[in-house]
Amino acid sequence: MLSLDLPVSMRDGSVVRLTQAGMAGAIDLPKLSEELYQSARWLRVFTAERVRIEERDLFRVLSG
Repeated sequence: MLSLDLPVSMRDGSVVRLTQAGMAGAIDLPKLSEELYQSARWLRVFTAERVRIEERDLFRVLSG
C-alpha cells in the first residue's frame, strides 16, 4: 500500500501534512491506483545474466 506524507497547501494559505491518518478522501485512491496501474504495465524479467528472449516466447511460458 502507498504510504502518504505530503504537505498540502490549503485554500486559506495554511499548509497541512497529509498522512494515512488524516484528511480522509483528500487523495482519490481509486483514480491514483488506475494511473499507477497504467504507468506500471511494463513486464520486467530479471535474470542473473543478461539474456535475450523474444516477447512471444516469454508470453508462451507465462500463459502455459
